[in-house]
Amino acid sequence: MRFVICLLAFIALPVAAQDTGWYVGGGAGTYSIDFDDISGSEIGADPSGNLDFDIEGTAVGAYGGWQFNQYVAVELGYRRLMEDDDSDSIDDGSGTGTPSPSVLIDVEVETEVDVWALTVNPTLPIGENFALFGKAGWAWYWIDATIKIPPVLIGDPAIKESDDDNDNDFTYGVGGEWKAERWGVRAEVDAIDVSDADVWSWLLSVKYRF
Repeated sequence: MRFVICLLAFIALPVAAQDTGWYVGGGAGTYSIDFDDISGSEIGADPSGNLDFDIEGTAVGAYGGWQFNQYVAVELGYRRLMEDDDSDSIDDGSGTGTPSPSVLIDVEVETEVDVWALTVNPTLPIGENFALFGKAGWAWYWIDATIKIPPVLIGDPAIKESDDDNDNDFTYGVGGEWKAERWGVRAEVDAIDVSDADVWSWLLSVKYRF
């Protein structure tokens, strides 16, 4: 109880008007999704082989929040990781050498991700116009993934298998902001603690304080 009272007192510290209130922002950047290795046995290829996919593409995002004081904010953000793809090769497992050699085949993955995140952003002011901040909270994400598997592995003319993954996990990030009057520019990097992949995004955005 004492901790809660101290926290509320800290949030309620008197500050200048420009350090409290609503804000919104939006921008663009890049992202990276590094999937955990996929065993060849999962797609009918050589079970001793693995597929490694690392997808990079364009990210766009928007956010809005309430700045309690110059040290703490609560923020709701949206991030769209635009559709992109990556490919890797694996032994099809059809043979072990002459006269029946195995064949290397290409497998491709396409992804598109939507993320909503609610975070608490502790802030460290540095001078009048710059601040560093952290982000920690919870993210809800929707991953639309399509795996293009050659017919030689699945014995069917169709070469696509789609998988939609909707889940939620811990998210965190860091960034910096330069501000002047009501406008500001900020750069940040965010990560989502997804079980089967490492998801990172970098965003450069313009921010407006009401």
